[in-house]
Formats: sequence, structure tokens, C-alpha cells
Amino acid sequence: MTAQRKKTRVRSPAYPVVDLEAAISQAKEVYKHEKRALAPVAVVVKHCGLDIKNSSGVRLIAAFKQFGLAVEKGSKEDRQLRLSEAALDILLAPSDDATERIAAIKAAATAPKVHKIIWDHYGGELPSDASLRSFLIRSLEFNDAHVDRFIRQFRKTIEFANLAESDIIDPENGVENNYIGDSEMDTLASETSHAAGAVTITAASTGGVRDFPVPLISGGIAVLRVPFPMSEDDFAQLESTLHAWKKALVKTKTLSPKPSGASDEENSQ
Repeated sequence: MTAQRKKTRVRSPAYPVVDLEAAISQAKEVYKHEKRALAPVAVVVKHCGLDIKNSSGVRLIAAFKQFGLAVEKGSKEDRQLRLSEAALDILLAPSDDATERIAAIKAAATAPKVHKIIWDHYGGELPSDASLRSFLIRSLEFNDAHVDRFIRQFRKTIEFANLAESDIIDPENGVENNYIGDSEMDTLASETSHAAGAVTITAASTGGVRDFPVPLISGGIAVLRVPFPMSEDDFAQLESTLHAWKKALVKTKTLSPKPSGASDEENSQ
């Protein structure tokens, strides 16, 4: 009997199948009906004119989570969703040019892991579609059949967020409310140095300093202020310091007799 060659299916990395502007538009529909409350994922999807039984509904939920616009609770049939604080910063801002809205949109645009990888790789200066396509297929192992759709979504998201290398979020440009100030950072370093094994923090005296917003699972945003560019040694020290600070920063959960269900992993497309 002749063995048949099996065709290997290349699965692209997880990415939002809708662009950020479309996701925010759908989040607005969710807010109209549910405000800040948790709602079953099937109901959330229905508010957006979709069905959770179809792939489009499942992918929308995944996009909400990947952009950091929603927080999921429970598992399987008990899955529920609510809009994140980042989503509310966008939807409830007093105006389109409000600083908290601009900061939240920029953070959401680079929240998907694959978005951030690309943005960091090119330093905010994206190449042609042809070059980007080659990088995605060769380096990130994108499926050839899906890569063009991703590129369209990615570019729409970057354009909507008005992200550019010269547009890196900076507190000196009017978004102080979303960042930890120098005095607060010094206080945090002082309070945690003993608890974290006497870690010594020193400020960079040369080079530029940039703030990178990091959307959190809980819906908040952490901000990492670092000198740019960094050396490999600097990054290694930063990484080890963050691990050392964990005990001082992370609140230990109290065990309960009836633990709540864990959130499902993000859907990969």
C-alpha cells in the first residue's frame, strides 16, 4: 500500500481578526447594553449582531481580549465578559482627543503579542507589505493564506492609533495621568528594595527615556519607564529586578473553599 503524503498545516500566531477601530465600535455596543457588568459571552456577542456558535463570534471575543478591551471570567458554559478599564477609558472619554483616550488606544494597538513583536522589531518604522509579509512568514511562521488579512488589520490598527516612532507615549507630551512620576518611582524603589533583597535602582544619566504602557489582565495598565535604546546587559538587569520585586508588588490570593473558574486561554486564529 502506498503511503500518502500528509500536508502539514501551518497555524498562524494568535492575532485579532478585526482591527482596533472595529473592535472599539463593537465594544461600544456592549457598553450600551451591559455598561460595566459581567455578561455571558453569548449575550455579549449577540449585542454585536453575531452568534457565539459561529467562528465570527468566537473571534470577536478573542479580539476583545487580545486588545485588552475586555476581561473574561469563568470557563466553558459559564464564561462571562466585561469591558476592561482600558475600554472604558476609550469609550467614556470626554472627547476624542482626551489624553487618557489617546493613551489607552495606543496601548491597545500594541497589546496583542504579535503586534508588539512586529512594532519592536521594526522600531516603529514599518517596511513595505512585501517585506513585512516575508518577515511574518519566515520569522513568525504565519500561514501564507492568512498573512495578507493580518497585514491589512495590523496597518488599520496602527493608523487608527496614530502610532509612529516619533509618537511614542511620553508624559512630557501631556499624558502624565497614565504614568508613574519620578518621585513615585523613587518611593516605590525605596519601599521595595528591602523586601526584594536590597535591589538598587539607579536612573540613566544619558540617552532618551521612554514609557511603554502594558495592558494587564485585570484591566489596568502598568507603565514601564526605561532608557532607550537599552543594552543586552541593561535588559537582563531589568528583567532580574522585576522578578525580585514580585513579592513586594503581587498580592497573595486568599484561598477560598469554592475557587472560581479560571479564564480560558485566548482563541488562536
